[in-house]
Amino acid sequence: MREIYLAGGCFWGAEHFLKQIRGVVDTDTGFANGKDDIVSPTYEQVYTDQTGYAETVRVRYDEHVVGLRFLARMFFRAIDPTSLNKQGEDEGTRYRTGVYYTDKSDLPVLREVFEEVAERVSQPLRVELEPLRHYYSADARHQDYLDNNPSGYCHLPLSLFKYAREVEPQAPSAWDMMIGGQVYDACDAELLQLLGETRMRIRRFNELLPNETHEMESQLCQLFRRVGENPMVNQPLRVDYGRNIRVGNRFFANFGLTILDEAPVTIGDDVFLGPNVSLYTACHSTDPVERNTRREWALPITIGSNVWIGGSVTILPGVTIGDNVTIGAGSVVTRDIPANTVAVGNPARVIKRLSE
Repeated sequence: MREIYLAGGCFWGAEHFLKQIRGVVDTDTGFANGKDDIVSPTYEQVYTDQTGYAETVRVRYDEHVVGLRFLARMFFRAIDPTSLNKQGEDEGTRYRTGVYYTDKSDLPVLREVFEEVAERVSQPLRVELEPLRHYYSADARHQDYLDNNPSGYCHLPLSLFKYAREVEPQAPSAWDMMIGGQVYDACDAELLQLLGETRMRIRRFNELLPNETHEMESQLCQLFRRVGENPMVNQPLRVDYGRNIRVGNRFFANFGLTILDEAPVTIGDDVFLGPNVSLYTACHSTDPVERNTRREWALPITIGSNVWIGGSVTILPGVTIGDNVTIGAGSVVTRDIPANTVAVGNPARVIKRLSE
């Protein structure tokens, strides 16, 4: 059983809509992510718009029946994602929209859904995507409101409830399990197809002539999920999927960069990678019997801004490297490296702090 917290305007209608979806086991209406010094607010307090809380629905769901991606897409069907502090005729900060997660492994799937919606609409999204900081249940008057008050107010059309009841839910795909840090089948047909497609894109990229810089940048934008301004990547480049990679402005990678991006790889601005740097997110069991089942899991890699990584450095799954860091050539980074440091060795360890 998993849970997610969804703020979709007035929680009477949002709760009734979400509970219609097969695989949703339990819903609860309440208030989320308000001011730290306000504990257990009442409906009347939140209604003043002085508490910072948003009307929110806690959704508990069976992940074997319905996946987070499907729930998030259904949520976006029920809101205007470009409207700030207003859904239907309801207006105020308590009616702002948001998705609040308790498990950071949910973030990769949620981020993809947000990006998908952003590409579809022509205005900036006004939907929060944040960790859950606070949640307090509303009193009994507001639980199952439309079940108890069938003719009560609702900003959502009845057709949306009918759609939610009838639509076939989608369980998590192998892709969703992979980017969410769950155990997945590395030989899944969907993943193998994606790998094959990326191999073809990588081949085309690596065959470009050195003076075809504009085409190189264009193909990088097709390969990676996000590319900042003025990237430069020297061939050859090797990645598994590419679509899990986000790089900031002025990213530079020398010859032979390898990124196995089974989990998200996020790189900040002004990051420079020496030749033959490798980033690995995939994890394998040390038990040979289990390993031979091809069941794997993956952990994200995050690199901050203003980072220099020397030649032939290997960065292992789950590592976060802070801002203003230098990693010495040949190092193997097995654990997080704090900001404003120099680290070298196998395993890499901090040998200098920039303030020293």
